[in-house]
Amino acid sequence: MIHHIYCMPLQRLSIISVVIIICYTFINLGLNNKIWKSVFNSVVFVVSLSVLIYITVLRRSEGNHQIDLTPFYTFVLAQQKPEMYRSFFMNTLLFVPLGLSMPYCLSKKPNKRNMFITIGFACVLSAVIEFLQYYYHLGRCETDDVIANTLGAAVGTLSYLLYICILKNRKENLMNSKFNDNQKLLMNLCAKSLFDKETIVPDEFDGKKLLEESKRQTVFPIAYSLIKDKCDVNEGRTFSQIIAKNIRVEYAHNEIHRVLSDNNIPYVIFKGVASASYYKEPMLRMMGDVDVLVCPENIAKADKLLKSIGFITTDDVDGDNMHIGYKRKDGVTCELHRRVNGVPQSEVGDTVNKYLSNIFDSVQEYETANGSCVVPDKFHHGLILLLHTASHLTHEGVGLRHLCDWAVFVNSFSDDEFISLFEKPLNEMGLWRFAQLLTLCCVKYLGCDAKAWAGEADDELLDRIIIDILNGGNFGHKDPERYSQIKYISDRKEGTVGKRNPVLQLFSSINAKTKIEFGFVNKSKLLLPIGWLFTVCKYLYMVIMGKRSLDGISTINSANSRKNIYNEFHLFEK
Repeated sequence: MIHHIYCMPLQRLSIISVVIIICYTFINLGLNNKIWKSVFNSVVFVVSLSVLIYITVLRRSEGNHQIDLTPFYTFVLAQQKPEMYRSFFMNTLLFVPLGLSMPYCLSKKPNKRNMFITIGFACVLSAVIEFLQYYYHLGRCETDDVIANTLGAAVGTLSYLLYICILKNRKENLMNSKFNDNQKLLMNLCAKSLFDKETIVPDEFDGKKLLEESKRQTVFPIAYSLIKDKCDVNEGRTFSQIIAKNIRVEYAHNEIHRVLSDNNIPYVIFKGVASASYYKEPMLRMMGDVDVLVCPENIAKADKLLKSIGFITTDDVDGDNMHIGYKRKDGVTCELHRRVNGVPQSEVGDTVNKYLSNIFDSVQEYETANGSCVVPDKFHHGLILLLHTASHLTHEGVGLRHLCDWAVFVNSFSDDEFISLFEKPLNEMGLWRFAQLLTLCCVKYLGCDAKAWAGEADDELLDRIIIDILNGGNFGHKDPERYSQIKYISDRKEGTVGKRNPVLQLFSSINAKTKIEFGFVNKSKLLLPIGWLFTVCKYLYMVIMGKRSLDGISTINSANSRKNIYNEFHLFEK
């Protein structure tokens, strides 16, 4: 085979080499799984290195013992022996596979430095081979062989250069097509408000669209407070209404604290005011529900106490009885939780629950402007933030507010403090990588201080994460189709991102949804088909009523795209 390749016309060999270099680039672009990409390139590198050593050293027998250190002397000889051109070309071709594969093996993150390391390694390797050939009388020791081999490795690295250029172009296209100026400015305003990062507000921008985007991301007060001089009076009214609601919600926290404490019911209020406490200006965080966690045995008593201060039951929001929903005349809503949401029903979920089991024993009292309430300690607050964000992000989506909550929280720790408190538990729960990626997004887009423990991630992956957050908006308000995509993405029972293909994932999701919404099917497997029928009929009814749309190819493709991002989180994987 080697003799056959050597005898091929140089023009054909050149064309084949170019095709292989281009194909190798696109093979690596197509390998989305980093492990498979690493294995593929490692195998090619080992095989090419083995073949190279076999041809240049092991295959040869003792005989010739000459040395020629004159550079490019081959081209002088080629004037009389044209075959020397072929010899130089084949020596170049010999090291191309090494140049193709080695740069990909040096680091996961594309870096042009890998090309120069590869070329330097090839030069040293070639010099060692020439020395061995001379020392063991295996052939001529020539400077031109080192030059040709190094040139071959350099030609091989062109595949890696093409790979880097295509990735960069993809990133620019992605950012240009998905990332508009208002979104960039909005994130810069968040960085200014949260961390005093220098932000230049352009003289001309579409303030109306910027504030509309901020509402969908639930960070309107932050944006408005920094550009209020350029906003109309209606936006000012909206800002005042939000601040007024925040005050009412804060007051409700104090009322709930009073009635539960007076009646000796252990409780903790999580998210909301607990998250706001880490902000420089807590009132600029838009408040939602008052989330109250009590022990299951205290639910009935707490329910009566909430009703005694004006709350009215709306409905049991979750089919699995996760919490009870309330509202009252002043517009404040409340959720009385039996347990923390986002915990998977699996062995890992048991580990999560173990860490949550002592949440009432380590609560902290938080002083508000009108009183006080009880919130989780730092560990439990961080854990709940991760569980809540993971649950909603992999379902309907989250907005910038969730990312801001994590940014100000994580920024309150030194590296050593965070590692000491979180690294071991989060690794046991399969949430460490998710915490790292969220933090890297906060550093890159919201101005959070760099954290050594967060490690590294491809810029492209971080771009895809932030774009997914921005495209969904808070709880999917920007893209209602996300609700249709959930069944192709998440394993509801396990609380993780599914590993199955879209069809199997769909059936798995329908199965889990049926068991949650129609509890009677859990009594016998024979009842499951009836539950499926009810689930399908419910879906068709919602389609007819215009509350859902029929799934098309675009829905499945979008779901797969999101799923590829979420698989990088390795949620609840030990």
